[in-house]
Amino acid sequence: MASAPQLPGRLGDLRKWQQELQAELAILPQTLRTFRASVDNLNRITQRLLDATTALEQFTALSSGGMAEARRRLDEAAASLRGRATSSPDHDDPVGAAMQEVGDALAAMADLNPFIRRPTGGSGSPSKRGRRSSS
Repeated sequence: MASAPQLPGRLGDLRKWQQELQAELAILPQTLRTFRASVDNLNRITQRLLDATTALEQFTALSSGGMAEARRRLDEAAASLRGRATSSPDHDDPVGAAMQEVGDALAAMADLNPFIRRPTGGSGSPSKRGRRSSS
């Protein structure tokens, strides 16, 4: 009977396993509370990521629309430049007026660009920069 001497060792292993299992079961409620809190945090983070993605999509749509408007203004200014350059010599300064319109269009593009920092206060706003007085 070779298995008889191994029986006390196996019973000792079984008691050790029983104690480890009881220790794990004792902390199981706290482990479950921690797990639930982690799941809640993960859900909150997921919702924030979804909100941020939605905001980025809206920003992209608005930015695209703004850039299309700026492009339209720039095209109008270029057409005006061509038209004024070929207009009658009666006009005071056709090139200067056309350049004024191009400057206005570029200023509008700068106003629509969300990545350009605008100065706070003062007369150095990008929409006024480079403009000549119309008097």
